[in-house]
Amino acid sequence: MTTRARSEKVTLVYPAEGPIEPFVPLGICSLGASLKEEGIDVGALDMRFCKLDDLRQAAEDSDFIGFSVMTVYLNQALKLARFCKEVNHKIKIIFGGPHPSIFPQEILINKEVDFVVIGEGEKAIVDLVENFDQPFKVKGIAFRKNNKYFINPPREPINDLDTLPFPDRDLFPLKEISKKVPFWPCLTPYPQISMISTRGCPYNCLYCQPTLRAIFGAKTRRRSVYRTVDEIQYIYQKYHPASVFMADDLFTANKAWTINVCNEIKNRGLQKKIIWECESRANTFDPDIAKALKESGCFMVWFGIESYSQKTLNTLRKATTVEQNIRAIELCKKYKLLSFEQLMVGNPSESFSDLQETLNVSCRVKADITAVAITSPIPGTDLYRQLKKEKNLLVDDVSELGSRFGEEEKFRLSHSIRERGFAYDKLKSKGEINLFFLLTRPCYRRIFFKRIKSHLNSGNLTAIFVDFGRIIYGLLPFFLVIKLRKYINFVKRLILENSMRLLDEKLEE
Repeated sequence: MTTRARSEKVTLVYPAEGPIEPFVPLGICSLGASLKEEGIDVGALDMRFCKLDDLRQAAEDSDFIGFSVMTVYLNQALKLARFCKEVNHKIKIIFGGPHPSIFPQEILINKEVDFVVIGEGEKAIVDLVENFDQPFKVKGIAFRKNNKYFINPPREPINDLDTLPFPDRDLFPLKEISKKVPFWPCLTPYPQISMISTRGCPYNCLYCQPTLRAIFGAKTRRRSVYRTVDEIQYIYQKYHPASVFMADDLFTANKAWTINVCNEIKNRGLQKKIIWECESRANTFDPDIAKALKESGCFMVWFGIESYSQKTLNTLRKATTVEQNIRAIELCKKYKLLSFEQLMVGNPSESFSDLQETLNVSCRVKADITAVAITSPIPGTDLYRQLKKEKNLLVDDVSELGSRFGEEEKFRLSHSIRERGFAYDKLKSKGEINLFFLLTRPCYRRIFFKRIKSHLNSGNLTAIFVDFGRIIYGLLPFFLVIKLRKYINFVKRLILENSMRLLDEKLEE
């Protein structure tokens, strides 16, 4: 596409705070690439690394500042938007992302926000920048005019994802981000680059829908096989990562497409150069897909198992069975893929016996990695609406509801917090690096030593200490873990603070 010079300057902001996760915000990278393709000057700030002075400079120099807002970062994004308006009252503030897409009018109540982009933003933000003074012309946005709120007709989803440029990851400090150690999954070699090749999910989980449909539409779309593998090849040639993460909500939704992507990776010989991981689902995972993934260089598959209680799975509208979940883990073992089970505790109407059932089955099937989260009713989802209707929500701050972790009860449970805490702690301790797997599973051992190599390559000796410490932690009897938890957490905090200090020193150099 031919670009043309423009005078507008757009700065895109990722407003996250807290511990730095080793990923770039792909949504912003995609918006930035689309704006650049139209000749619009684009910058980006990652507030995990940047300071308020950087944002002040951007507010002084830019015509538009766009924030990508998840529920958990809403309060932070609003605070930063107010700061930008104080610096430059003429600047136009745009909010987009999951939370504004669901609650556009509630966002516009905040006077510092001028526009909301609803749903996919690549086309909408370009249109908005070009026509901000005629907002009624722009589909897929909401805005405030003369103290009235307007929500324009929705924009059609981008049917041909191949028309989009590759996300511009260079908008962010990729080198610094890639130095961070992926805590989960605890075996992942890094630096790791993520990519997305599909949009939407055909399933109807209680804790996810209809929010996902509101952002990406009801139809699942995917890039062509060749364009998908083109990006894998591009990532390998430009960044030389230790691994690639396919961050699609459900990479294996279409069997033929998945297998064809794997075959194209092999056709280009990329399976000899790079390893990768993806997200799947127990009922979309079969021997053909497992075999194709393994042969194309995939080393790990994530499964949103959520529970090994059929009653809980039915409540969550998961459309899977306990038997399918177990079979998915067993298939990974058969084809020497690492299995990463993601579990949720504290689900609606879940009893302690349901939690115990999940614990028992999880310990029996022995996934390679277990990650556990406390269920959170993300605003806009059916789970949130159900709990609100029943007056069972106990938290008013939506930012807190957006977090999947935490100690506090967010809605009334049918079991006690103590029982939920027991299940959470037991599953969490099970998720540590497993010495038995290291001794008995060659594929597990191979990836573990690739990760250790990542630590050595980055000069991160602290991370080597942490990973071997996690092996010891995983060997401790559970009663001892509970007794020593406050001391273990203290040591972990010291290690984290020391790692952050070392990173800051490297950045200053």
